[in-house]
Amino acid sequence: MSYRPTISVYIDGHIADIGYYRNWDDEDLFYEAVAIAALFSGCGSVYEFNEKKYGRQKVYILVEPEVFENKEEDLKFFEFCSEWPILVDLTSRCIYISEGAKGKEELLAAPRISYEELFSLKAPKGGVLSLEQADMEGLLKLFLKYEDLRHHLSAETAGLLEKERERSKLS
Repeated sequence: MSYRPTISVYIDGHIADIGYYRNWDDEDLFYEAVAIAALFSGCGSVYEFNEKKYGRQKVYILVEPEVFENKEEDLKFFEFCSEWPILVDLTSRCIYISEGAKGKEELLAAPRISYEELFSLKAPKGGVLSLEQADMEGLLKLFLKYEDLRHHLSAETAGLLEKERERSKLS
């Protein structure tokens, strides 16, 4: 039996992206979610996210033999199929387990938890890992500086970090 978690990115209550992480361990899922949050923390809309990540608005997802567009209803379908839907909420600056974004009141009422709790089956139901006090630019710099951290990431996220590192050298 395989473990099939996903990491979704939400902005203003709308799903912007989803990744599938079959059989990943909890520590790597944590690093991936935080790296995604750090990379895209400045994005204020799904449009801006797609421009930064893909360089275009129309994106296609290949799930053999089908091809899906990155429309909200298709992304939500993939999230619905997840066994462990990890959500990176860029607007409220937090990470939690949920199918779909939580509202502001729900997030404020949710217990604050550690990453160990979030990525374990013992997590308090509805717990939230808050990144509100986190220095996202500082976290991004750590991922850019220490190659060992990138070994925990997907090839796609590591590649985006490498592009960011190259771009920051040019600045």
